[in-house]
Amino acid sequence: MKIEQLIDVLAAHSKILEDAGASDSDGQFRLLIEALRPVGAVAVKAACSKVAKLAGRDPAAATVASGPLAGALFVQLALLGDLLKAAGAKSAGDVVQLTEALKAIAGLPIASIPEAWVAKPAKTNAKSKSIPVVEIDAISIRDMPAVFAIANRFLGVEPERTYKPISLAFERIEERHFQDAISASRERAINRINH
Repeated sequence: MKIEQLIDVLAAHSKILEDAGASDSDGQFRLLIEALRPVGAVAVKAACSKVAKLAGRDPAAATVASGPLAGALFVQLALLGDLLKAAGAKSAGDVVQLTEALKAIAGLPIASIPEAWVAKPAKTNAKSKSIPVVEIDAISIRDMPAVFAIANRFLGVEPERTYKPISLAFERIEERHFQDAISASRERAINRINH
């Protein structure tokens, strides 16, 4: 199974939690879904392996060192896995793999999971010229003047638009990202129905 398919399973479970009034668990699942979304078509096993490699990191050293911890998802993921096993769903094994990966990083925030997808710069030969990789953390990007240009390019609006306060630019990007995610999810569901 691919991560994008597992995201659909997690989103369905998140909706059940939301309908049941379990807003804390629902919010944690939403954070997990957003953390997994960038890898989309990668196999669950490979993605979980990368997540587990974050183990041993100092939680204070995480780029995004706040928010619910990965360990907060164990109970709900275990319940979801049991339900899927009882139903004979193929995705049960993938939920178990994800649970194990999150156990390895239980002390890190869910929001630090995307750090697993950041490629480490390859070692280069002294003769070859390479472009240095500049890592920008989530906090410092909010202070950069390029935020407006990034937001305007992503949103497809006039390049000279500004946002006051700067956090409004991030809100607009997040709103657009959420709309795009909903549209993509609907399109996948329609394609599954039609095929």
